[in-house]
Amino acid sequence: MDSVNEHIEDYLDGLMSSEQKATFEQQIAADDQLRKQVELQKTLRDTISKRLSPEALEVQRTISSAAKQHREQSKGKVVKWSILAGIAAAIALFVLFFPFKGEELYEIPEMQSHIVRGEESSEQYENARALYEKGKFAEARGVLRKLVLKEPDNVEYSFYHALTFYGEEQWKEAESELAPISEGPSVFSDQAKYYLAICSYKLNDKEGAVSILKSISSQSDMYNQSQQLLKKWQ
Repeated sequence: MDSVNEHIEDYLDGLMSSEQKATFEQQIAADDQLRKQVELQKTLRDTISKRLSPEALEVQRTISSAAKQHREQSKGKVVKWSILAGIAAAIALFVLFFPFKGEELYEIPEMQSHIVRGEESSEQYENARALYEKGKFAEARGVLRKLVLKEPDNVEYSFYHALTFYGEEQWKEAESELAPISEGPSVFSDQAKYYLAICSYKLNDKEGAVSILKSISSQSDMYNQSQQLLKKWQ
């Protein structure tokens, strides 16, 4: 595990001291790519937690506890790859054997909170997020539209703007906005492909939908979910 990922894990697991946390949050504020990495990790954790049974959650807690204990014991020491590899393998099996339930495959993803606050854009984003999470997609879209116009290169704003149409089952509009994001190099590319595929499927283009899902790399965080949806469609 590289140092950046270790820091992200420690940050999300609450293992950092107050001083370390403050320093890391300054780094997040200064590095947009790092901020998106942290938010993506949070998204994955939240998604997994939402779809698991109590028994599976207990497995997750056990794995997390083992990982936490190992990191605490490894501070200042050489990290033992065999232990970390074992934890990673356990997590992989855990995801494999506790798949998404039917309709959860179609659920709109949560709009992640910005960790860095204080700027006007961040405050507007948080307002949009609050509306989005309440299912007030048209209102959220209005706020996000202002952000997109202000920062057209911010893919995150464009992605959630597109998903407000998805939330209202306006498949054609969502499809047209997700398509360019799915073709780009951003961290939202594979997520955009996944929801673009669903839009195509809802618009009776099953062949196109399947083709889009198959384009998601096996290395992607969306791969397992996309494979489950493929099985459901075939």
